[in-house]
Amino acid sequence: MAGIDHAYESVAITFPGGRIAECLAGEPDPDGPTVAGDRAADVSFVLDRLIGSNSAWWGGRLIDRSRIAVAGHSVGGAAAVRSMLVDRRIRAGVNLDGAFQSTLDRDLDRPFLIIGARCPVPGAWCLVARAAADQPGLDRELAPVHRLEALAERGRHVTPPVV
Repeated sequence: MAGIDHAYESVAITFPGGRIAECLAGEPDPDGPTVAGDRAADVSFVLDRLIGSNSAWWGGRLIDRSRIAVAGHSVGGAAAVRSMLVDRRIRAGVNLDGAFQSTLDRDLDRPFLIIGARCPVPGAWCLVARAAADQPGLDRELAPVHRLEALAERGRHVTPPVV
């Protein structure tokens, strides 16, 4: 398993050599499709560095290239979808309570799991459920085998930490 932490979106990241990138996130209205696209490019870059012909990691040869999946929460879930659309090496994906940020322009032909929190307002559609319903690439009749939706009964978009 490899985790990707996006520079300037976390509290701080220390790079090799000691340079520290502090958080710049918090823009009042981030452009979701751009963020998801940038993150998808990051995923492909990391895959190139891990399993490419000039792997940056000695263990890259141990990675089973037929079992690569991507998962993300919130806008990371949108990035998971975008990653699968642009990188055929990714065989499956998971969106943890995230909107899609832009409409899919073609079918998603590999397994994809959507997990969303229940809506706080009775009878209302949650963001992730509404977004999934609007995606032609996740059409229930066309690709029932490739999609699974689940709602977490007591889930929240950001679960408070246990103290």
